Amino acid sequence: MTRTPTTIVLLSSFALFLGACDETPTPKPRPAASTPEADTSAADELTEERTHESDDSSSSEDEREWVEEEGSQSLFGKSRDKARDLANEIRGGTSPEEGIAVTIEEDEYASASGIRWAMPEDWRMAVPAQGRFAEMLIQNPLGNASVSFTTETKTVRDLTRQMEAEIVDPMGGRSRARTSNETILGHLVTMVELSGTYLDPGAKGSANERIFYAMRAAIFDLGDERVLVKMWGPEATVDRASREFESMIRGASDD
Repeated sequence: MTRTPTTIVLLSSFALFLGACDETPTPKPRPAASTPEADTSAADELTEERTHESDDSSSSEDEREWVEEEGSQSLFGKSRDKARDLANEIRGGTSPEEGIAVTIEEDEYASASGIRWAMPEDWRMAVPAQGRFAEMLIQNPLGNASVSFTTETKTVRDLTRQMEAEIVDPMGGRSRARTSNETILGHLVTMVELSGTYLDPGAKGSANERIFYAMRAAIFDLGDERVLVKMWGPEATVDRASREFESMIRGASDD
């Protein structure tokens, strides 16, 4: 069969087309697109701000608690606290360290039942607590001591036993007072000495025990009544003031 040039060209083109179809490469799978990371910077900043706010709030609470513990910080608040503490001391304080001894009395002596006791030079007059007709304060860096003046109906023996219950033996037992008698202004005077642990009747719980305390007292027996002059406080302070106390007692004069 005779082939014309046109037929040859068509056959060749068809063959090339078939070959191209057979050699078409298999498309390679595309790599999976990576998941984009979320921008969390704004959230992180917000979290950090809240953390700082929480820390600041805690600090504020701590500061408020500190202020409450330390007392008022303003001048008005401090004045109010001072007035309140002073009122409490005058009403119920029995411990020398707690005062009862704000020097607002101008007198320099105590007097009762026709007898006057002149205050030693280094002592100070104090506002007397309830039941006392006079009170003095002895100031000392080692601790303050108080001197109280009371009129009593109890006997000398009962008053001595009462003081023995106030200053007890350091081991907890009852103490025994050292006593001696003198005559002053025609009256029998019993001098009393005690040392040990002081039991503060105005305190509660373990706070009422004060170790290394001492007491000196003079009981003036006036027949129908007694006058009790009592000094108590830290032992070191009382020991140093004992000479002045005895001079005040022995130097009593008629009022």
